[in-house]
Amino acid sequence: MKSVLAAVLATASISTPSPAETGGTTYLDCTLEGASWQVSLNEEAGQVSYIAAKVVVFEKAVFTSDKVVWENSVGRFVIDRVDLSLKMTSGDFMMRGVCKISPVPKRAF
Repeated sequence: MKSVLAAVLATASISTPSPAETGGTTYLDCTLEGASWQVSLNEEAGQVSYIAAKVVVFEKAVFTSDKVVWENSVGRFVIDRVDLSLKMTSGDFMMRGVCKISPVPKRAF
């Protein structure tokens, strides 16, 4: 019984923090056609920010129950909130990727 309780507590301690615990922001590590992206989603502010190819970008985003969508001069980006897939379209061109929720380390401030 102790080992079961220890396993449950260990699992709970490494669970992903809620957006409320991270200041309303959800952090994702995404890969799009082999390129790594660090994505921050802030539904409260209606904003997405990401680091891709050493460039930091801030965009206004639309948050629906199942998607996060934003557009810029490159194309239209969609993150599926159910399966964490990432899609970028520009005209007839489309790239696909995948995201995973990034654990947030315990912070000092």
